[in-house]
Amino acid sequence: MQRRLTVPINTTLQTAIQIVSVLYLMVWSVSPPLQIDLIYRLLALGLAFVWFLIEFFRHLEFTRMQIWSALYMAGVAIIAFVMNGARGVIAEIAVYMMVLAFFINVYSADNWHEYRVMIPLTLMLLIFFNYRTATALSEDATIARLLVRDTEDLYFYLRRGVGGYGLIYPQVCIAPVIYAWTLKSFEHNKFYTLIGLAWSVSFWAVIAGAGYSIAIITAAVSLIILILYRRRSIIPAFIISVGMIVAVVLLLVYVESFRNLVLRIFEGTKVVRKIEDLLSSTEGEVADSFATRYTRYMWSLQSSIQFPVIGGALFGARIGGHSMILDTVAQYGLWGGAPALYIIYYAPNYFKMRYPSGVMLYTANAHIMAILLVALFDPLSYQVFFPLLILCPIMYNEIAIWSGVRHEHSLDG
Repeated sequence: MQRRLTVPINTTLQTAIQIVSVLYLMVWSVSPPLQIDLIYRLLALGLAFVWFLIEFFRHLEFTRMQIWSALYMAGVAIIAFVMNGARGVIAEIAVYMMVLAFFINVYSADNWHEYRVMIPLTLMLLIFFNYRTATALSEDATIARLLVRDTEDLYFYLRRGVGGYGLIYPQVCIAPVIYAWTLKSFEHNKFYTLIGLAWSVSFWAVIAGAGYSIAIITAAVSLIILILYRRRSIIPAFIISVGMIVAVVLLLVYVESFRNLVLRIFEGTKVVRKIEDLLSSTEGEVADSFATRYTRYMWSLQSSIQFPVIGGALFGARIGGHSMILDTVAQYGLWGGAPALYIIYYAPNYFKMRYPSGVMLYTANAHIMAILLVALFDPLSYQVFFPLLILCPIMYNEIAIWSGVRHEHSLDG
């Protein structure tokens, strides 16, 4: 079902406003200092809404899934207000960001070339903040734990350009696309290649220094999938990925030589602490990291089973807060989980369907795997949605142009 509404206004002005809005959204989403104060988040939300309004008056088109997503966003806001008043509405800003980023993605599908400048700008910003973070972590590895907690200490580091969860995990989700873009740029723009390589070095430096286990595992698995996996279906890739993760865990627990090698590689980082937690859990001791995660996963899973359709947000259901997929279904049931999952996988799935072979297929599969592993084992912060739904499509579009491929199918076909 589609509707079209056309209102004539100055197209040059509206395009300029939209480009400036997206520019701020990208800069804000990757800059730790701008992620501190509520005013910057509200400005990002406001500009995303302005972008949408301009598109609304230009030529609104919508599908059932877009309507569903908008209703999901409104429903979340209403539930938040009922439960916690205005403060609760503001607390759900990640959902509003996700849906508005989705609308920007959908309505920009034929105009990604207008935003090409976002690629080098965003990557250079990421390189700078990765460097700041990796340097801080090399001086004091213990701050990695502080960077995932909402405390005054966190704000102290964010103001200095040192990022934590909100800087690292969005990059984990989009890493396969940046790799593919970097490789394809070699024949067309050596400066882009240099930027991509510099980003890769800074990315691995910061995730190794932070020692976030899900980030390291996902980054490694998605890179392997990108290089080696060539089938169209993502299911075997998921099975292979889980198998690799299980194999690594077993090797760490039972093969001392392998464990010692990993400990030497990551000496002085939080990875060592993660491995120690893992070993403690196998010996029946209390291991905060793994035991807490398992318990919280089970909370959300149990709430999802108890309230499968409408969710348990209005009924005081326990939400683990450690899995975007499980938490969303636990809170809002299938009516909220379906559009949320559709949105976070929209970009790679769109390009996989449109270009179902070659480098686009390989990239999309690795991209889907990265998002899946992060969303399954961690929450997704509000910072992830604009790199995921705006930066990645621009990169996919560049890769397609450089590869000289034509689309064979589309999501609507």
